[in-house]
Order: sequence, then structure tokens, then C-alpha cells
Amino acid sequence: MIDSNTGKISFDSGFSVWKDMTIDDLVKRTGSKCERTLRNGRYETYLIRNLCLSGESVSLSIHFRDNRVLLLRIAVDSGLKSWADYSPAGEKQSKDRHDRLLASLLNGVGQTTFRWGHVESSCDAKTGDACIVVSYVA
Repeated sequence: MIDSNTGKISFDSGFSVWKDMTIDDLVKRTGSKCERTLRNGRYETYLIRNLCLSGESVSLSIHFRDNRVLLLRIAVDSGLKSWADYSPAGEKQSKDRHDRLLASLLNGVGQTTFRWGHVESSCDAKTGDACIVVSYVA
């Protein structure tokens, strides 16, 4: 669920991510389940696989700037093993799954822009990467 007042996202396990979360907060709550995938000056990205969100198996990328959450990318596990499994129809199905998940997470709230940031379901046509993006206002 996404709290429309604060932008806090709660996963089925009880794990949560919020706007002012720090890297220390993340590590304390996930331990070895989070993997740093990028460190570049003020920016760090962490990946957590095999989370459950509204009954869907998802991966979560958390992008930090200056030790504060900047952006989240939530991707429903597609089951694709390689580019050989890719198809435009499959890409559309993946985008549709993300659209439905986002609607569920917002609990019927029709808006996608809030005082804390913005949420959207997106799909990059070049990479076939469908996900839900949560952008927090600095």
C-alpha cells in the first residue's frame, strides 16, 4: 500500500520504505537482503529481490541521493529468463500488471501527484522494462 499522505510504501512482510529513509535505516531493516548496485559520489542504489507487494512478487530498487531516498522502482517479477522470451504482447501484459498493481496500491485514489512526490506505472519501449516509479520531492 502507498500512504497517499506520506508516500510510505508498506510491503506484505511489514517492511516499509518512506521519503526520509536513510541507507542505515534500510540496512537495519533488511540486513543482507539488500544489495548495493551503484555508488557514485552522492548517489547510491540498492536492490531487494523477492519482496511481496499486494500479493505480487516484486523487486525493489531504492535510489538515494545524499543518504535520502530519491526514487523507487518497483518491478513485478516477469518470469522472463532471456531476451528470447521477450515479445511486444508480453511487454503489454507486464505494463498492464504494473497498472493494476499501482491502482491497488493507491487504494482507489485517482491522483498520482502528491505533496510528497509522484507515482506512475511506466514501460521503457527500448528495454522492455516495466515498473512502478515513485519519485519523492526533495
